[in-house]
Amino acid sequence: LRGVIPAHLLPFTADLEIDEPQLRRHVRALLDVDGVSGITTNAHASEVATLTADEQRRVLDIVFDEAAGTVPVISGVY
Repeated sequence: LRGVIPAHLLPFTADLEIDEPQLRRHVRALLDVDGVSGITTNAHASEVATLTADEQRRVLDIVFDEAAGTVPVISGVY
């Protein structure tokens, strides 16, 4: 792996649910930055300790969907 592999932030709604539209927007914005060559998800920066296993899987699914195979996705760095 080379380049920058940021750990994305995880936006929540006022009800403390995962804010999927904002997460998708954030991941796309990261992928648009020159030099970003991967995305880290379910990591320290994405509040993984507060998520259930189902929520972690949902976040991973969203990141995979947005990355669409263009960069590696690394999950579970905590």
